[in-house]
Amino acid sequence: MNVTEINLPTNSNINYIFILKAILIIWIISSILALIFYFKKSISTIINISLSILGVFLVIGFAFIISYLISFNYSKNSQPINFSASSLVGSIPIIVLLLVLILIFVYIGVKFIPVNIKNDEKVDLDQSIGKMILELRFSDDIRGAIMKVYYDLSNTLKKHGIIEENYLTPREFENISINKIKIESKPFETIVNLFEEARYSLHPLNESHRKMAIEALEKIKKDLGDLK
Repeated sequence: MNVTEINLPTNSNINYIFILKAILIIWIISSILALIFYFKKSISTIINISLSILGVFLVIGFAFIISYLISFNYSKNSQPINFSASSLVGSIPIIVLLLVLILIFVYIGVKFIPVNIKNDEKVDLDQSIGKMILELRFSDDIRGAIMKVYYDLSNTLKKHGIIEENYLTPREFENISINKIKIESKPFETIVNLFEEARYSLHPLNESHRKMAIEALEKIKKDLGDLK
């Protein structure tokens, strides 16, 4: 019976420790970038991203090592790949490009990864929106109350890391509701449209405007409470 014998290289041209160190350094840098862009999100999100990046680089590193071992056994007379530090000096532009790509992917990811709203945050959001509804319901100044609701809602969402900007356009509110917190965008659009009408129009606002704003807030409150 023929037994295939796998020979391990005995020369020092392939530096396994250096490869692992390179993986570790790039992983640390990538994790720092993830922390910078995801610091408003939950710690579990940051850990998952960091471990995913580590897994990718470990796979790449071990793929290099395995491919070298295979090529060594199939072609012992060929020159082995040099993984020493000096041989990688010329690869610095490639490494920089890799880090830039990671930075871009992390930045893009933060725009689309849903926000994980914890139970205690749900309670705080519920109380904040409930307070907005109460103030709007009993305010004598409908125009001012609607404008205050818009500002308060924006500040509340920013406080919980759901949005990054202070105030959003209708399109931005729609994107936030669809991509970030996975709830219906209509009540957000209603709040923004009422705010723009209150801010830029000259005609008086009436009870129908107050009712629309209250219904929109109640819908947002309910949808946020129903999130898993």
